Amino acid sequence: MKPVKITVGARVMAAQIASLMARSLQYRRASEIMGIPISTLNRYVRGRTLPTPKAVAKIKKIYNQHGKQILSAFYAQKLIELGENYPQDLEVLKFVAWDLAEYLLGRRCTAILSLDPHITPVSSIVAYFYNLKHVITTDKPNGHRYLLLTYGDPPSPLFIPYEPLKREIVTITCTKFRQTLLEETIAKLAEKNIETAQIYTVFGPSKPLKHPSGRLILTRHLVNMEVTP
Repeated sequence: MKPVKITVGARVMAAQIASLMARSLQYRRASEIMGIPISTLNRYVRGRTLPTPKAVAKIKKIYNQHGKQILSAFYAQKLIELGENYPQDLEVLKFVAWDLAEYLLGRRCTAILSLDPHITPVSSIVAYFYNLKHVITTDKPNGHRYLLLTYGDPPSPLFIPYEPLKREIVTITCTKFRQTLLEETIAKLAEKNIETAQIYTVFGPSKPLKHPSGRLILTRHLVNMEVTP
């Protein structure tokens, strides 16, 4: 299965992260860190041009080395203050969407499964830009074939429409790291021979989880927090 490619969507997301860097720092400092001329950076911010595939790779590399730490420090307080309501802030939403997009670039993924309504707009943006299938869980099934999950205290039902995920390589996304829910989701998908490739959470630890086959599934978080059962 081919990994996610540098599409036009990836170029748009790279322009967004360059724009966020410019807004969180002075233009000159952002230009120095990313190795992008101020005039080019200004065109990214104004939406007049998009980074080339080569520039996307450079922005991704700089983001991995410095950008995530810089932007996380800039937006962390907002994320903590907003909690699950972070999608209400458009700039924060863009930042989280880029972080997921950057995480998936070059990884094996053909579909995204959103476990909660708060992560859904983030996943929708990335799925659209990368041309990935996007499946959303629900608590009100409407006749399709579903996998039933239970989570929380008291237990609440959650249904996954699994038919669209058949023969897909799935990235699971959620707002908060809930180990029990994630492990049950992985196991239920495995019963239907649906592969979980990786997990992305906004809040939580980057704690690998074990697939029923014994292999480890990597997770990535944006803001660190205690493990949620």
